[in-house]
Amino acid sequence: MISQYRLLFPVELIPQGAKVLLYGAGKTGKHYLQQLLMTGYCNIVGIIDKKYQEFSSYVVPVYPIDKVQNLEFDFIVIAMQGQTYNKEIISDLNKFGVPSSKIIYMGQREDVPYSKTVESEDQFFERDFSLESGERSTAKTIGEVRNDHLVRYQMVADFLEEACNQQSEMMGLDCFCGTGYGSAIIAERLPEVHILSVDGSEESTTFGNKYFPQNRVWRTSKIWPFGLPRNSFDFVVSFESIEHVPDGEKMIETLVGAIKPGGFFFCSVPNARVNSLELNRNVFHHKHWKSEDIEKILSESMTIINKYGQDMFYFENGIKCGVMPPEEMILKENHEGAVLVYICKKG
Repeated sequence: MISQYRLLFPVELIPQGAKVLLYGAGKTGKHYLQQLLMTGYCNIVGIIDKKYQEFSSYVVPVYPIDKVQNLEFDFIVIAMQGQTYNKEIISDLNKFGVPSSKIIYMGQREDVPYSKTVESEDQFFERDFSLESGERSTAKTIGEVRNDHLVRYQMVADFLEEACNQQSEMMGLDCFCGTGYGSAIIAERLPEVHILSVDGSEESTTFGNKYFPQNRVWRTSKIWPFGLPRNSFDFVVSFESIEHVPDGEKMIETLVGAIKPGGFFFCSVPNARVNSLELNRNVFHHKHWKSEDIEKILSESMTIINKYGQDMFYFENGIKCGVMPPEEMILKENHEGAVLVYICKKG
């Protein structure tokens, strides 16, 4: 169950700027390679693969395992989703003179204090991360996506189009992207933007690649918590995400740390004053936020440029009782809506 969520490069195990060899040119290797090329987090020496001859068209060299003796690197990262062959791979690398201290594999994540959550692993993986869980949009076209979601991403595209019109190329992160329709909206509007889109459901990102293809959007999967390359993204989008984790403050800290100085953070949280979690239980949510509480956290490391409120449901006595028509799901400045939406700038 765990293996399908390990497609995000393990930055928490490797220092920025290290010289890295990947072991494995398959699906996970491709994901790692693309992320490193996008973010520049590490220097990629190449890839080791037993079937190296099949990968001659890669943008980095692919070597047979015996060539590892002649290469200069700091770490080899085993790019495999499962851990079945880890011992065999490590043994083979040891035979060619690679010390175990230079070999990084996914099982080591469990030894990283940052990776601990308040939930046990069994409890955590009982949660439903599937596409059909009821928490993700399953629309197959942009026009079928509910309007409140579309409005937020269109706001991001509008803002970036105006704020960054002199910048030739931008790198963005869309965290908890669902199917990544929002990433596609931004990339379609801004031809200079490349976006790494991360979601806990590999099924969802596969769906997005099929129905919202965009050659400047790279969708990958990983369940929170995870590390991100620091000071690497021009902007980060985090809609419908912070409330889904038990440590929202830590998630904000990680996301903000990944933004370049002067970059932008777009986020949303449910408003506890309007949409009380006690009155409107949601099995996917851990916390709803009052505006002063979330703004205090955001202001610790950023400047809040704009604040919006957005309504999408009708409430009676604090209880959700219906969905508003699409034309009413607009962003209103300084409004205490059911959802609070922020644009922030990192200093």
